[in-house]
Amino acid sequence: MTLWRVALATINHGLGPAWRRMLLGVFLAGLGYLAFLPTFEARQEAAHTAALIAFTTNGHIALDQSDALHPDSLGFAGPWPAGLTGPGRLGYAGEEDTLSNQLLDAPSQRYRAHPLALVFLAPARLVAQDWSWPAQVRFYRLLIWTIAMLGFGLGVASALRFGYVDRNAAVVMAAWPFLFPHFFSQMTAVSGAGIALGCFGVTSAALMALSRRNDLTASLVLGLALGLSIWADTLMVTVWAGLALYLGWRGWRLHKYDALDSEWLILRIFPMGLALLIGSGWLIYLVTSGEGQTMTPVLGEGILTRLWSNLASFSADGGASLILPGPGWRLVSLLLLLLILMRWEFHWRALPDLAKAPAFILPIFTLSVLLMGLQGYAAGFDDLHMLAPVLALIVGLCCRSSALVIALVVLGLFGAVAHGAFQASVYAGCALYDPQLGRYGYGAAECLLDWAALEQVSAPGFALKSFAVGGLSALTALYSLWRQASWQHDD
Repeated sequence: MTLWRVALATINHGLGPAWRRMLLGVFLAGLGYLAFLPTFEARQEAAHTAALIAFTTNGHIALDQSDALHPDSLGFAGPWPAGLTGPGRLGYAGEEDTLSNQLLDAPSQRYRAHPLALVFLAPARLVAQDWSWPAQVRFYRLLIWTIAMLGFGLGVASALRFGYVDRNAAVVMAAWPFLFPHFFSQMTAVSGAGIALGCFGVTSAALMALSRRNDLTASLVLGLALGLSIWADTLMVTVWAGLALYLGWRGWRLHKYDALDSEWLILRIFPMGLALLIGSGWLIYLVTSGEGQTMTPVLGEGILTRLWSNLASFSADGGASLILPGPGWRLVSLLLLLLILMRWEFHWRALPDLAKAPAFILPIFTLSVLLMGLQGYAAGFDDLHMLAPVLALIVGLCCRSSALVIALVVLGLFGAVAHGAFQASVYAGCALYDPQLGRYGYGAAECLLDWAALEQVSAPGFALKSFAVGGLSALTALYSLWRQASWQHDD
């Protein structure tokens, strides 16, 4: 037993606490993913990049799927993802694919503008505009992924600092992306999701600080970060609404027990008003500048297909989501999250008050996502990853069994590796789309993996190295979690 303690102490001293090693593993795995994913493969990445070019060229913020966002306007020679292949745009196998028609016409593909992402990436565009398209896109992905991880890491560190979780639970919090690997696809894409997560991470950290003591700085940061998050993604206005309901409920409970004071009230009303003042600028522009789009009726034809696609997007993997059979298997991750939320609900009375905030935020957020998806916008349950700091807090509080967490993380890692190996064969032009099966397969394939062809569209060498180092860092964190839990059980 003493030997194990010495070994663990040496690891912690040399490599840092387990939760930091887990975050490092997540960051490196994300670097590998963004390097592995071919250009424009992430969902709507071509449209977001075209919107960035329009913004840096004439200051115009595209609000819909206009001709200016057409993939041909980019001048990219390809090869293109399956969802964008067609006349003049060859796929990874060097063939034009009719699959693009059904994907581009899908009701869940309507463009959503993310103005804060445009502002953030504009200087990067000016720096990288003479680079090759693969280099440009990876540069944009790197910046967005860094912002997303800063927000997520700040949420984990704040939960630990302010006593909402212990060190073991902080490791579980940090393991959220490995539990739900689509986090990497969502947060490395050229879009506003990563920026929104960064803003929400600051918001959650400020809210945790404010819940421990009345602090003007935390109140100001809360208002600024929450307001800017609305500019990053319009869906974040539902977070504002849910948080306002939570603070109203919390204030009512304090008043009920005669514990409500004016300082508490002012330091909560001020940031919510400031956030609404900042965010309303984008909301007003969005309403007054829209040219009007034909929306799919919520209860119209194909509602079950749209609903199924919306739910399954929680675990979709960009344009490569058609690689494996149907969306049914992707509901497994969503069911796991549902089970965790049910466990969180069962322990409602024992939870700290701040851990009850998702009960007000999640219903409004998920309902808005569902309605937008059914109306034809590019919204789905994958947007839940923008709330990763609070969702990870729920996981950290409710999944205290180290054996269960380790099993789920390892399972998620193996699943991601298996999926990634199959993706590599698609990107190399080996696995081909079979219209009869409705997915990629090896029926007409001439190879399993062509490394030279893969290097033409991806950076597999760097990706493998980054995955290996990141995976090793995460495994050392899981080892520390297992040993620490074992000692606590023995004691």
